[in-house]
Amino acid sequence: MELPADKYISQVDKDFCVRCRNCLRYPYLAIQWDSQGYPQTMAENCIGCKMCNYLCFTGAMTMRKRTAQEVRALSES
Repeated sequence: MELPADKYISQVDKDFCVRCRNCLRYPYLAIQWDSQGYPQTMAENCIGCKMCNYLCFTGAMTMRKRTAQEVRALSES
């Protein structure tokens, strides 16, 4: 899979998330659960592959541009 030059990061729309945990079913360990049971993307592990988006059947997972802090977290890991 070819990764984009501009690194994007996943985010969840809690209005669509049914907490099925499908977004956890890939090997990069970039998604964890927050205290309310919703997926939360770990910036230092997310490589922008969009796999969590493909696995999300409700469309709750989307991609957005990284903040400067999230870019630094990825490059430092």
